[in-house]
Amino acid sequence: MHALAVLEIIPGNPGSPCIDLLCAAYRASAQGLIILVLHDVSPRAVDNALDDLVRRMPLGIPGLRYVDIRSGEAIGEALRSTDLVLAATREFRSWAEAFGFSRRDGRTGFAGLEILVRPVGRFEDRPVALSLSPLQTPVGLTVSAH
Repeated sequence: MHALAVLEIIPGNPGSPCIDLLCAAYRASAQGLIILVLHDVSPRAVDNALDDLVRRMPLGIPGLRYVDIRSGEAIGEALRSTDLVLAATREFRSWAEAFGFSRRDGRTGFAGLEILVRPVGRFEDRPVALSLSPLQTPVGLTVSAH
């Protein structure tokens, strides 16, 4: 299994996940698997946020895979399967660094996420701008040596 990206999803305001980031991740999943590490966010909250978009996208896309932040084995598998990680918390950043990812400034990390904002052909109804609350300011991590 290879994932295009592993993204940590944390609660936004008021306690729901960042919808723009989730929608961008789902659109990108038309190109390949995207793994979402859910940190104090339920799979149901993610599903609810994506319901409208999922109805408009084709059924045969690789899609999203959810991993709970408390599942160490699943996190390790996810981190071994990708070259791109977006971490929002120190806890997940520590996991990623332990797997050989190097820390970069969040603005630079977003540059590596063009897969999440580029159009995906006929399924893209508009460009997506990622807007994160201050609590969700990410740190991009990329593989330093794989």
